[in-house]
Amino acid sequence: MKARRMLALAMVVAAWSVPAGVAVAGKKPAPPPPPPPLPAGKVYFITGGSQGLMWTMNPDGSAKTSLPVGVPNVAGDSQNAHPSFGMHAGHRWFLGSRTIPGEYFPGGVIQRRTIVAVRDDGAIVTDLFAQADMLVATAYSRWSRDDAMISLVGARYVGGVLGPYGIYTASVVFDADGNVAGLAGQPVEPSVSLSSANVMDTDWSPDGRIVASVGGALWIADLATGGTTLLPTSLAASGPAWSPDGTRVAFSCRLANGTPALRSITASGSSETTIVTTASSSAGLSNPSWSPNGAYLVYGYGNLNPDVYRVPAVGGTPVNLTADVSVYTSTWGWR
Repeated sequence: MKARRMLALAMVVAAWSVPAGVAVAGKKPAPPPPPPPLPAGKVYFITGGSQGLMWTMNPDGSAKTSLPVGVPNVAGDSQNAHPSFGMHAGHRWFLGSRTIPGEYFPGGVIQRRTIVAVRDDGAIVTDLFAQADMLVATAYSRWSRDDAMISLVGARYVGGVLGPYGIYTASVVFDADGNVAGLAGQPVEPSVSLSSANVMDTDWSPDGRIVASVGGALWIADLATGGTTLLPTSLAASGPAWSPDGTRVAFSCRLANGTPALRSITASGSSETTIVTTASSSAGLSNPSWSPNGAYLVYGYGNLNPDVYRVPAVGGTPVNLTADVSVYTSTWGWR
């Protein structure tokens, strides 16, 4: 009798310990937990051609609105705006990259660029890098999380010599009305030197570090020391995005079987997990961006004209937010 009671108790305990969603004889699997509520903020994305028209929408994809923040065109140049912006004087200030006409560097391959800050009503465009010897080799300019600094990836070209390549940073100054007036000083040396020019993207952490995708590897740059630390992802990574609480970095990649995926890794590199994959190996997932509270990410799905999707940060069913528009380039954000 005592043995039968002990067996029955063991069966009850075993049933209680079965993970949610796993079938048990005579029972239906527990349904997956519902997605978290959508947080506040706006999702920003770019449509159109080379002018890069900025749009905003609600996190559910509704209320799409065009913003007049395209960088004004002058003959012979090209430009784009990026949904990295700072909040000042009640306005959002977007960063744009402008290629300067007629100014080429060694071999005529690389053309000099400058970075401009564009107010969200299009009324003010401030050139941030006016010095003639500054070469911005990529468009990866970003605001810091406290909206006080910007970073860019590039090098200086002085006296026919291409200087050190790396991440340059500078403090932003404002006029009496709170508008972006320029930089506190033009950076002469990179805050962090990089051995490779193959940088795919960067992002700031809440504590002032920068993660950069360099040749498929993720590196964390410490601006205070100038040192770099490899973040040991198991796969080639691009488009890194630091979570709002600074604990994780999301990135896009392809799994060992070629499947496109979004994954995240702890900032310490201790654990890595897959957020979402796609059944199509020909259309990539790109450039994740976290929601303000870290509960969701938006990302691009597709190649030439990707759509912007939203997915819970812990994984779940993706939702297409831009099925009714054509998104241009791989630039979007949520804030």
